[in-house]
Amino acid sequence: MKTLKISFLIAMMLGMAAWLQAQTSVGPFTFYPTNQGGTMQGQAQINGVPAVEGDIVAAFDPTDDCVGAAELTIYGGLAYINFVIYGDDGDGHGMSPGEDFHIKLYDASSATIINYGTGFSGWQNNNFAPMPGFNDPGVVYNFISASLSVLPGSRAVSSAAGSTTFAITSNTTWAVTDNASWLAVSPTSGSNNATITATYLANTGSINRIATIAITGVGISSPVLVTVNQAAPKYLYVSPDERNVASGSGNTTFTLTSNTSWSVSDNVSRLAVNPASGSNNANLTATFTGNTSNNIRSARIIAVGSGAPNDTVWVHQYPVIRTLTVGSQNPNSGVPISVSPADTSGTASGTTQFVRKYFNNQTS
Repeated sequence: MKTLKISFLIAMMLGMAAWLQAQTSVGPFTFYPTNQGGTMQGQAQINGVPAVEGDIVAAFDPTDDCVGAAELTIYGGLAYINFVIYGDDGDGHGMSPGEDFHIKLYDASSATIINYGTGFSGWQNNNFAPMPGFNDPGVVYNFISASLSVLPGSRAVSSAAGSTTFAITSNTTWAVTDNASWLAVSPTSGSNNATITATYLANTGSINRIATIAITGVGISSPVLVTVNQAAPKYLYVSPDERNVASGSGNTTFTLTSNTSWSVSDNVSRLAVNPASGSNNANLTATFTGNTSNNIRSARIIAVGSGAPNDTVWVHQYPVIRTLTVGSQNPNSGVPISVSPADTSGTASGTTQFVRKYFNNQTS
């Protein structure tokens, strides 16, 4: 009978040892209970407000392995901490003497884990009794929920290659990604406050482009998004390169193609261009007076763009054109004929019927 009792006791002890070594989960935290440990006591707050039912506190060793966790005890509107931080009994799980530990709080209402701001020293195997320095239920541990903000929300940059910066304000660890092959961000990870630099290539395309940078943070439910808006190179073109117009007063048009602001001027008082300024694409109208001279006269129009090369076009206005028509008595068989001076096209001979055009008063 005595042997049976001893065997039963041994079985119970082995069963308890197996239970202690079994992996245990409390909420999102998993740890291994051991036969060593010390109890931590205190109160838990989140941003200065007592935690609530369902919130869980946990302890972690220097390698960030969980070494104990338990739900908070809610009493009288306060949230009490009272849980075992397990020690290493030789199986590789738990705290060792002299090691620091840190604590985390699972906020059940937001399903987020909040890191306590500082670590602790002084853990000891106290046979599961409250540990000196952690045995006061009145001590408050205030957990500050994770925060992450990035300024500015966007940066506008020129088409040239370069870099720009964003300021991260945070109390948590974060990581950075982007969606553009023409842009790289450094550093790509960090913690707390920092400045990140976005370096970008030159934009050689014809349109503006946008890169989105996403900053994710531990304990932050949604990433913070910022953008880099890079302008296309500035351009300005006027077509056609020249217009030939008759001697009488009138107008002619040019097409201005641009992605910037611009102004237009000319070099003569007898011609005016409208509009004289604008931005992006436009139609230009050049209005001119009659040419009463005996010569072709030309006017230069210059378009000046902001950040873009200038472009120049011309209006060439002919003088009055006179027409010489030479016929023969037998128009069915043309008679070779020559005239002097050559006409406006440089031709001085032909076969009747013979038509030649001359600038007014052209003599040679």
